[in-house]
Amino acid sequence: MLAKERLYYILDQLQKDQAIDIHTLASDLQVSLSTVQRDLRKLEDTGQLMRERGGAIASSFQRVNQGDELVVEEKILEQKEAKEIIARKAVSCIQDGETIFVDSGTTTLYMVEHLVGRNVQIVTNSLYLVSHFRTYNIPVTLIGGTFNPKYNMTWGSKTISEVSRLHFDRAFLSANGYSLEEGKVYVVEADNGLIKEMVLRRSKNNYLLVDTSKSEIQATYAYADTLEFTSIITEEGEVE
Repeated sequence: MLAKERLYYILDQLQKDQAIDIHTLASDLQVSLSTVQRDLRKLEDTGQLMRERGGAIASSFQRVNQGDELVVEEKILEQKEAKEIIARKAVSCIQDGETIFVDSGTTTLYMVEHLVGRNVQIVTNSLYLVSHFRTYNIPVTLIGGTFNPKYNMTWGSKTISEVSRLHFDRAFLSANGYSLEEGKVYVVEADNGLIKEMVLRRSKNNYLLVDTSKSEIQATYAYADTLEFTSIITEEGEVE
């Protein structure tokens, strides 16, 4: 199918349903998710739709506020298969004897079971991850700080201070969105972004774990340039 035909198909589906999912479009059009994302960007640039995380809506719809982020428990099942693929790829980068930082987030959650039996020292600021590491009897160090119940994590000046005194061989970080065009990585909360910034400074190798539904999505706070990462790992492979 030609590019112009794909655009007509997308607009036709939007007219019928008012909202479309990128995975459904990729399957229907038999193209990659990145191709669908490019098509959606073209249509958004001409005002014919509004891109949202994981898809798009008709331009007459109101855009969802990025600040209305779901709590951890509500996000776990989003893009589950993609997150599982990303987690396996991430763990394959780890070598025995290393100290790793595992960020708060639901993509990193899928790393837990793949770390069973690995000789690594794990550090995190996510209480949610700690509870899952405990389920698998995996030792983990929790960074202190102010407890944030929405994200089930610690943050604030104490958390940043503790991170600044540590060194990591590898850090696995999450994001609410990223843009290869702008070269930026985003989160909704600035306080969360400040922690990630410090982790980036204290880690030798940094990995951004994001599914492709977050591609070309902006949020409130840009905490890093894409070039600061050793690798950006998606379900479709590593982004270059």
